[in-house]
Amino acid sequence: MGKLVKSVLTIFATIFVVMVLIGIGSLLSKIQPPDENVSKNSVLLMKLDGVILETQQFVKDLKKYSKKDNIKGVIIRIDSPGGAVGPSQELYYEIKRVREELQKPVVVSTTALMASGGYYAAVGADQIVTTPGAMLGSIGVIIGLVNLEDLYQWMKIKRFAIKTGPFKDSGAEYRDMRPDEKALFQNLLDEVHTQFKQAVEQGRKLSPDLVEKYADGRVFTGSTAVKLGFAD
Repeated sequence: MGKLVKSVLTIFATIFVVMVLIGIGSLLSKIQPPDENVSKNSVLLMKLDGVILETQQFVKDLKKYSKKDNIKGVIIRIDSPGGAVGPSQELYYEIKRVREELQKPVVVSTTALMASGGYYAAVGADQIVTTPGAMLGSIGVIIGLVNLEDLYQWMKIKRFAIKTGPFKDSGAEYRDMRPDEKALFQNLLDEVHTQFKQAVEQGRKLSPDLVEKYADGRVFTGSTAVKLGFAD
């Protein structure tokens, strides 16, 4: 029994280290600022790589350089599987602001991956350019949870929480979710999903019916995305 418990703990430790490394990699996603020495009549080129979690520097650079008179347009290269909803929406609105307030064209391109939050940000642009084999789309929202209650019982670990309301520990890994908690999370996801679909409809000028049909989390190839109108 002791060896088995030790093996389980070793597995958890390994998973923890991997998750930490993934997190560090996400935080170090390359957001490359443009060159300070831009010449007359230039196009601003920016890159957004990795999981979308922290967008402060990217947004700061986009605001700083896009408003310069000698910048006539913006190209953003995206290689991202998506990320948190809030930061993805921030990118979408900032890209849209450059188009509407500054009246400067914005083109987003990808040659690899532009999914979920990455695609959310992209629909704020005038055009989305993709290679035929790139992966993009994934119009959907997800919350990943895990229930370790049985494992804790097997390891004789008792987890509990002191809380101020019935929903304060919703999603906790030490117990199963109640039906009302599942309904709450589903409502949250549905609300954000609606926001995502509306952004796609407006940005890509697509009918609600078409977007609804394909807004089920599926990923398109670049070729299919162009045929359906989700890319150019």
